[in-house]
Amino acid sequence: MKLLTVFHRFLRSAFTKCTNRTSTKIGILTCLVFSLYVFVMYIPDFQKEITPLVHPFSKTLKFLRSNGAVHPDDLGVMEGMSHEEKLKAMFSLREGIHQIFNECLTSSKYDHCSSPQANNVINDQPILTLFTTWIYDEDKFFINNNTLYNWRKLSGVNLVVFTNDAKVKYYSKKAGWSVLPILTTVAGDAPVLKQMFHTVQQQFKTDFYGYSNGDLLFEEGLYKTLQKIACQMNETIRTKPILIVGKRTNIDAEILNSGVVSSGQKMQEYAMSFGNLFHADALDFFITNTVFPWQDFLPLAIGRRGYDNWVVSVARYHNSTVIDVTDSVLALHQTLRERGNFEGLNKPFNNYNLDMIASQDISIRYGLWGQTHCAEWQTWYDMCGRVTLTRRKNIKSDCFLKKTFFQRLFDFREPL
Repeated sequence: MKLLTVFHRFLRSAFTKCTNRTSTKIGILTCLVFSLYVFVMYIPDFQKEITPLVHPFSKTLKFLRSNGAVHPDDLGVMEGMSHEEKLKAMFSLREGIHQIFNECLTSSKYDHCSSPQANNVINDQPILTLFTTWIYDEDKFFINNNTLYNWRKLSGVNLVVFTNDAKVKYYSKKAGWSVLPILTTVAGDAPVLKQMFHTVQQQFKTDFYGYSNGDLLFEEGLYKTLQKIACQMNETIRTKPILIVGKRTNIDAEILNSGVVSSGQKMQEYAMSFGNLFHADALDFFITNTVFPWQDFLPLAIGRRGYDNWVVSVARYHNSTVIDVTDSVLALHQTLRERGNFEGLNKPFNNYNLDMIASQDISIRYGLWGQTHCAEWQTWYDMCGRVTLTRRKNIKSDCFLKKTFFQRLFDFREPL
């Protein structure tokens, strides 16, 4: 009652002090009365204890994990269904599970492929040359050291680090990596991405070449995914440019130890428990085939804003085969707690790439085109734990937006 009295006095005061125009008074009175109505109606809901929303799929997962030992009614899996509908649904579910189980048992040759790429993998020949570059930083060295030894456990990979730093050379060679010099630097000693790709293609012969930031950890999903792509896209690999990208999963680097870094299973468990997928426009690794036209790309600097989105968007613009491997490749980003996940935004000459890109006469909104969910193809694991590669059926309309006439006229820049 006190609340209503206070509101009544406020209403009367506001109404009296208002202008004498009748229409204005009626409008203000109507708005205030409606606000009072909404507020009063909201009070009962506000006083109720909030019940967390449980997604129906979560209930189904609980039922499956129990191997059907818990009755669906006890988990609320089939709420709103009649007894007869439940019996039919349970029958269909059992039949589907049995079919999947039999399929997994009898399809051991599912991923077999007679392509040269698949044979290279089977014969333990490297399928990927993976390179990085990093600067020695005492506070971050344990992160780079984790990467040095984590990548060594990957199957079918040549490992390369680009550096001119004596300490980085020493620790990289100690870990069994190949070391190559950085020949050209821009934007505050940052290497040029296209030049590093060109160099490793001259030095090594593999089906794929990839760059990754030096703070990412990978597990065997990378190998399995490349094997699947090599098998299914045998002809495409030799004749059409391919770009492979994916989101990273951020995790506090200080909770990781050598046992986690050296175990793919542990990495998966930690990613599920403590990790978070990062933005679709913040890309930290790129894998391409031998015919990808790096020579036609701008000399963009790694670690500076915009280069990742530009690479993906231009590849899409020129009809390259772009594959999003987020769901089958765990890229675990080791985040230094005191520096956070946006550390890269504080680097010198951070607009170097943006200025170069702005000088290009191209109509695409590359900040939107260059996101992982815009990729035409995607990979994931099926119910048998096999990597699956298919075309993406639903791509957001934002992935095809172009600059308007006025945006091009006034030199519009992407809000990265």
